[in-house]
Amino acid sequence: DRGLALQGGRGQSNRSFGAIRAVDNIGRLSDCFEFLGGNGAGVNYIKFFTGESATTTERFRITSGGKILYGDHLNDRGAELQYEGSTHAGMGIHRNSDSHGAPAFNFSASRGTSAGSNTIVQENDYLGLIRFAGTDGTNSLASGAQITGIVDGTPGANDMPTRLGFWTSGNGSDSPTVRMTVTHEGQVAIGNEGADQTDVNLLVYGRGDNTDVATFSGGDYTRGLKIKTSANGGLNDQNVEYDAQGTNGQHLFRTDGTIVGRLEHEQSG
Repeated sequence: DRGLALQGGRGQSNRSFGAIRAVDNIGRLSDCFEFLGGNGAGVNYIKFFTGESATTTERFRITSGGKILYGDHLNDRGAELQYEGSTHAGMGIHRNSDSHGAPAFNFSASRGTSAGSNTIVQENDYLGLIRFAGTDGTNSLASGAQITGIVDGTPGANDMPTRLGFWTSGNGSDSPTVRMTVTHEGQVAIGNEGADQTDVNLLVYGRGDNTDVATFSGGDYTRGLKIKTSANGGLNDQNVEYDAQGTNGQHLFRTDGTIVGRLEHEQSG
């Protein structure tokens, strides 16, 4: 009185059709699996269903082009693996192991054209990209931001210099522009698209002429900006501090922790 029912015949547009349906104890049929044939030959799609009632829900689909669609709002937006639905937790990765390893996404690339190819990549090749996009009411998806990993030099055996780029789209655009770059040397450049190589650890550009480069705030009127260098290995060999104390602001110049110069001004300037 329970089991599986195999069905086959003609489906939409006179294409071949097949299905596997579950049969319950009173003879009701529930969809488990179905396919639709191609236009004359082949397979147009394969669908998989689950649910705890007689009317099951499609959960997973493989298209004729090999794309995998899943979620409660199945839709093809061009990706090879596409989730579309109403839940926040669209994807999760969890690892259980008595070691320090972590669950991970791995992005990799080669210049090869076949399975298993190890053809070496070249400078400025993309190793990975994470894109953020939204529907804009006109086109399907408009790009808002992205994070990229790009080869940043000449790669070789066990050698893959790479820079990270952080991109955003400005108002009136859906073409992200790189706003911050971390080079293969660990240097950081902010505010200049071309500043992907620099001799300093931090390079910050203003937005244009007559604009401030940066503003630092401690969130407390008794705090300020401290810049320190260690020329001889000490913690306070040379530093310049801006230290807001009460109603006065001060520029303090220290050597070996001792104040050697002071510039004070009142709040009024």
